[in-house]
Amino acid sequence: MIKKVFCIYDSISEVYMPPFCEINTQSAIRMIKDAHKNPNSGIGEHADDLVLYELGAYSDTTAEFNFYSEPKRINKLTHIVNEIVFNEKTHGEDKS
Repeated sequence: MIKKVFCIYDSISEVYMPPFCEINTQSAIRMIKDAHKNPNSGIGEHADDLVLYELGAYSDTTAEFNFYSEPKRINKLTHIVNEIVFNEKTHGEDKS
């Protein structure tokens, strides 16, 4: 199966964090949303400093990587985190 390779860029330390693989962009975003809920992850506190990038693809059957010539910017983690906060608030109001 071909998986996408992602990493998070930290604009304060000016480094890319170690890459990770997910099936698609939506599953990478879901992973970030889940990490945001973990108080030990640091994503919620520093989301404004972090940006999600797609680096390329990885085949788990051949162990081959195919990287883009430049990282592809997906979104600031602030936008990803704010989306989940907005959705939780909206759903909370609908249930009241």
